[in-house]
Amino acid sequence: MATSLLQVGKFRGVSLLLAGASLITGSPTLIDRVANALSVDSVIKSVNDALRVIESFQKNKSEKNELIESVDKTILKIDGEQYVLSATLCTSTQLQEFFKEAESDIRIARAVAALAESLIVDARRGGGEKN
Repeated sequence: MATSLLQVGKFRGVSLLLAGASLITGSPTLIDRVANALSVDSVIKSVNDALRVIESFQKNKSEKNELIESVDKTILKIDGEQYVLSATLCTSTQLQEFFKEAESDIRIARAVAALAESLIVDARRGGGEKN
């Protein structure tokens, strides 16, 4: 069954992936690429790049840089600054479902990108519990 734009929250973990990569790099480029994608191929490439950013960040974690997941939130420590994002990273199964849905309706990917940006805004203004 296709996902309506009102149900895009089921891909919150994908939004977190994009938001986390954006916070780590200090650039909205990956989110923008998904928001402006004309095909699922562009979305897949952007998500792959975001995964690489997260993987590298986790691999090189330190006291000042760390990603911590709990049941319903993810804490990103970047250069000692802490951001609390109200989502957890997506699983590979969720990612496959997201790609399938985005292939049927690219607007799903655009909505996920908007949700990613909102996670960043919440974290930066304290709504995501920035500490």
